[in-house]
Amino acid sequence: MKEKKTKKKFIQVFPTVDIAIIRLYKPDYKPDIDGLWQVILGKKKSERFWRFPGGFVDSTDIDFKHAAFREICEEIYMFKQYDNSSKNQFYQIGNGFKIVDKRFEPKKETILTTFFVHRITYKNTQDVVLADDDDDDDDDDDLQKAEWFNLTTPEGCKGFKSVKKHLGKHHQILYDALINYLQFHQ
Repeated sequence: MKEKKTKKKFIQVFPTVDIAIIRLYKPDYKPDIDGLWQVILGKKKSERFWRFPGGFVDSTDIDFKHAAFREICEEIYMFKQYDNSSKNQFYQIGNGFKIVDKRFEPKKETILTTFFVHRITYKNTQDVVLADDDDDDDDDDDLQKAEWFNLTTPEGCKGFKSVKKHLGKHHQILYDALINYLQFHQ
């Protein structure tokens, strides 16, 4: 009797990187809120919620840190002037985070992301400007907007955008990892 071979179907995994660019908010005019951590979040054209900047790992990337560095240089203008040694300032704070993406069919495909953090100084970082990427035709995949958000909002402070209520649910796990990282690495 001949055994019937069953073809096992594997879920295709797409590796990505996400990056938390953080700074300590230190305005000269409001000393009562010194020490407030802020992070850059971006928003894509087709999405309602904000997200950490990032993207897919390319075959040209030598490792995940290189992919994170490349993605942030592609997305955020202030990083265009970085040289290759700057990628040493990107620290991996977690990997294997499953991210749900509406472009993929969950039973056949999934995204696993590696999460990095990059600290910058407050000086000269007031505005976040998106990089102008004319050679990319996929406008839906590019960030359309990027802004600084507070990781936590001090009591009694109004006019601050807090991350928790603006972040998409699939990036909440990354937010939790970032908060955990900051508790031990301040």
